Amino acid sequence: DGKALVGLAGSFGRFWMGRDEHPAYTYSQSPGDPWGTDTVVANGTIMNGGIGATRYSNTLNYRIAAPGLTFAAQLGEAGKNAPAAGTAEKRTLSLGLAYGTGPLTLGMGYENPGDADDIWTTLNASYNFGMVKLGAFYGTGKDGLAKKRQSYLLSATAPIAGGELRLSLGQLKNKDTAIVLDKRTAMGYVYPLSKRTSVYADLVREGRPAMPAANKATGYDFGLKHNF
Repeated sequence: DGKALVGLAGSFGRFWMGRDEHPAYTYSQSPGDPWGTDTVVANGTIMNGGIGATRYSNTLNYRIAAPGLTFAAQLGEAGKNAPAAGTAEKRTLSLGLAYGTGPLTLGMGYENPGDADDIWTTLNASYNFGMVKLGAFYGTGKDGLAKKRQSYLLSATAPIAGGELRLSLGQLKNKDTAIVLDKRTAMGYVYPLSKRTSVYADLVREGRPAMPAANKATGYDFGLKHNF
């Protein structure tokens, strides 16, 4: 799942082509998840609504940044990126906007995976009070079958004993049928060993209303992570 990128940068911003993460994911969906959509406790389906993707192929990308503010856009070639539902009928489009100054961060994302019906719009915000950082995420849109979907995620992170404690609660719902598609409660702890290496342990409980008790699940993981 690597990248093949060719770019051009200047005072007017940066342009590049290839396969890459899209702006709605980079500046709204991933920052809204305290795990960055990583490990067993990741809230990926809640963040993308079960509609979008993490990255697209054959894309033209643009990004421009000013102090505290970043805007990015991505346009993908029609027919080269299959949506989660429906057919690849048109170009993919993704927009992302991020604002951060002091303890406050804000993000917005718009994603159209390429079907005539699917669309996913997200908002995220967080505020660092020092002892704890609180976050909130909201997503709304339609899947490739034109069914309305809505999600939310509430999160908290706190520095403890040199590491970070993380908590989240979120769900994804089909608004047309009022059926909860995903509901997750998670907690975890990450301890950095260096700037790029950390150890972690996570616990998640997944269960939807009216789901048979036998189908409800508790998951956990622990491991060592290194960013190259």
